[in-house]
Amino acid sequence: MDLLQCTPTLTDAMRLLVVMYDKHPYNKEIVQCVHSIEAGHTFSESLQRVFPKIHPVTLAMLQVGEVHGSVQDILSLTAQYISEQKKIRQSILMASLYPCILIVAMGSLIGFLVLYIFPKILPVLIGMKITLPLLTRILIFIVGGIQRFWYMGIFGAVLILVCSVFFMRHTKIRHIVDRVIFKIPEFRHLIVLKNTILIFRTLAIFLETDARIDNALKNAQVMTSQKQYVVMLTEAIEQTSRGKTFSDIVRQFKFLFIPEAGELILIGERGGMLPQMCGRIADRASEQLTKKINIVLKLAEPLVMLLLGCVVALVALAFMLPLYSVTSNISTTP
Repeated sequence: MDLLQCTPTLTDAMRLLVVMYDKHPYNKEIVQCVHSIEAGHTFSESLQRVFPKIHPVTLAMLQVGEVHGSVQDILSLTAQYISEQKKIRQSILMASLYPCILIVAMGSLIGFLVLYIFPKILPVLIGMKITLPLLTRILIFIVGGIQRFWYMGIFGAVLILVCSVFFMRHTKIRHIVDRVIFKIPEFRHLIVLKNTILIFRTLAIFLETDARIDNALKNAQVMTSQKQYVVMLTEAIEQTSRGKTFSDIVRQFKFLFIPEAGELILIGERGGMLPQMCGRIADRASEQLTKKINIVLKLAEPLVMLLLGCVVALVALAFMLPLYSVTSNISTTP
């Protein structure tokens, strides 16, 4: 985006981009875009020809920018949105790294004890001809089942994964799952924050280019797959085309957005700052989402440690209780 300010034309900026990032994986595609633009195609048409899988909303943003002569502003806002999403993903990755390492380490320890050490001690415990504790017998049953039917466990896990992917491709099933998840308070809050960011960031970008509110809503509708939001945006498109204000619709569906969204939209409509207010709502939701994810992951760390610690303790007890019984019998034998 800074290159557009330093060069007279878009093609000059893209040529400079080719030189600066000559080792980039998409360098050849950028060259193809330059040739396509020089052949008389628009920037959006060139991107669509070179990148057939480009997101339709991104394409629509560029088309609107081309019509209104604000491609640079559109690219800047799009880059800001992508950077925001990248920061959220990085914060999730960094916060979840320690729990994942802990799960792998403790899981490896438990697997080593149960599948390697315990089978070697098991013949000794059976040879003692004592009544084994219930916990030890349960562990023997589990270890025997894993040793005999491990391939069935792998097959079952793969089957469940394949079936999940297959069924989630069906719209009705996905909507049922979305509805169930939305009823869980913690998940609902995360879904509300995520969709608030997607919808209002898209609206801010389109409204910045003087697009009509109903056209902006149509493009925002593409950004979400949640049925509740699709229904809400469909109704919003119909009602705004009839003259109803967007703030009234947001307040009508206030349970789908952050609490202050309706009032901020109303202020934006009255002050002629609707794009800025949409951007502010997206910013506030983004901050809340980042904080929420960090809190959830920080709470997950001690819970994971507690759960894995309990499992290790139970395995250790299954080892120690028979030995304790043997030593007790020896000490009581005259």
